[in-house]
Amino acid sequence: MYLSYSGFKKYECPFAYYNDYVAHTPKGEVDDRLGSVFGTVVGKLFEDFYAQKIWKQPQPQGYLMERVEKTVDKTIQRETTPWKERPAGVLLWKGEGSGQNPKGMYADRQELIADVRDAVARGFQIIRHHRLLGPRTDAEYKLDFEFEGDMYAGRADFVIQRTKPHGDLLIVDGKGSRHRGRYVDPKQLQWYGMLFWLHSLKAGKPLLPDKLAFLYWREDPAECMDWLEISEGDVQDLFETVKDTVQEIQQREKMILPNAPVEDARGVFKPKANEKNCRFCPYASICPPGAKVQASIKEKQR
Repeated sequence: MYLSYSGFKKYECPFAYYNDYVAHTPKGEVDDRLGSVFGTVVGKLFEDFYAQKIWKQPQPQGYLMERVEKTVDKTIQRETTPWKERPAGVLLWKGEGSGQNPKGMYADRQELIADVRDAVARGFQIIRHHRLLGPRTDAEYKLDFEFEGDMYAGRADFVIQRTKPHGDLLIVDGKGSRHRGRYVDPKQLQWYGMLFWLHSLKAGKPLLPDKLAFLYWREDPAECMDWLEISEGDVQDLFETVKDTVQEIQQREKMILPNAPVEDARGVFKPKANEKNCRFCPYASICPPGAKVQASIKEKQR
């Protein structure tokens, strides 16, 4: 079995997990990817900054700026092209016309590019302010760990050993949202810390990162980091929870036939209906408890 942090989190509602990872149920809605393009592009640019050692260039900021438009275009193409079991998304630019969204994040490609350029300049300020360079600078660091035939998967945005006076080992996850803290979960960083620790344990040299952090690309450099402490007890507890979760999912999968009626699936992968799980869930049309919660949310908003 393959389990990433995304799947682990999705299992907070087993029925949502079933639809996403077992049945691959079509969502039946327009999948607007415009809101995620900024974070993807900025993350890719600074991934290249570290992985390709662009920081060694005479003018690294200018060098990275030259890549902005090409990276934006590649990201847009990827997000609007179907890949494996993922259907193509769309970009709903801000506007009142057909195929637009009045609440869209950007009016056009040029507005998006300008926002990315601002983030790149701010990113260099962030790196200088927090000394995010040193003897170790890994980007998109693969942490997949096999345990008893199952794969616990993850990629850390950055693993950095900082320069003096810090000298500490960090796992950092970049965030591009305009709403700080709304779409983050500390357990995501703990998941990466757990995988890092498991690899070190297997190598016979148990090692934890000194700190974990979310980095918010839109924030002022002095305020852009949310730091989290991590302990061996934290990762051990999470590891036990993950093992139990994997076992539970596998047991439920054995109880249901392929292409089972949705009612049967709902009886095995029981919905956990609450506002957190159901607010943006695309499966309410086949989940009466979820539909009831969404209706309640809409009523409160009137």
